[in-house]
Amino acid sequence: FIRTLANLTTVNLGIRTDHLITFEVDPSRNGYDTPRTRQFAKTLLARLQTTPGVDAAGLATVRILDGNQWSSGMTIEGYQMKPREDNGQLCNAISPGYFKAMGMPIVAGRDFNERDESVGEPPKNADDETPEFRVAIVNELFAKKYFPRGNAVGRRIGFGGNPGTKTPIEIVGVVRNAKYTDVRSEVRSQVFFPYLEAGDAGGFVVFLRTTRDTESAFSAARQTVRGLDQNLP
Repeated sequence: FIRTLANLTTVNLGIRTDHLITFEVDPSRNGYDTPRTRQFAKTLLARLQTTPGVDAAGLATVRILDGNQWSSGMTIEGYQMKPREDNGQLCNAISPGYFKAMGMPIVAGRDFNERDESVGEPPKNADDETPEFRVAIVNELFAKKYFPRGNAVGRRIGFGGNPGTKTPIEIVGVVRNAKYTDVRSEVRSQVFFPYLEAGDAGGFVVFLRTTRDTESAFSAARQTVRGLDQNLP
């Protein structure tokens, strides 16, 4: 048991766990709709990023390394799925600053930025021509698997695996591989979407890279959240 535990502490996660703290916020607990939630998230990150002792701040929809996951079948432009091949991809919706906070370098293309925020109402149904997400970032494993002969940046993907599935989402970046579901699982192909473009933006997990000790970093984070809405836990 001791050897197993020791081995798990030395697994390469693909993220930097030193000086990293995390906490959850769910604005819907105080009646926020999607537009207000997006604005709350933007303001919270902006304030956290200017907090003394904070090197980077970002958020994600899905908690990592604790068994949670968001998986979705996807169609990849120019790639022909083999019979019975699993087209499921691990997904997450994140903010600008997430990769910096996690210590995951962008190896091609760019990170998300203000250009990748929602520009209108989310699609009302599956037949709506307006995609929920316009851009995505994939990990190295995804890029090498589906685009082995060329750069993944600029290629397109889409939700679903049926013949004729549209691919309206442009890949704008490739990020270094990292663990997702848990420490023991192998790295799988992953797709990241911009949280601030999500049609149903809800609760999120904030990740802070800080030079402070844990207790004072959490105290500063609590004060920042309460400064925006004292009724949010």
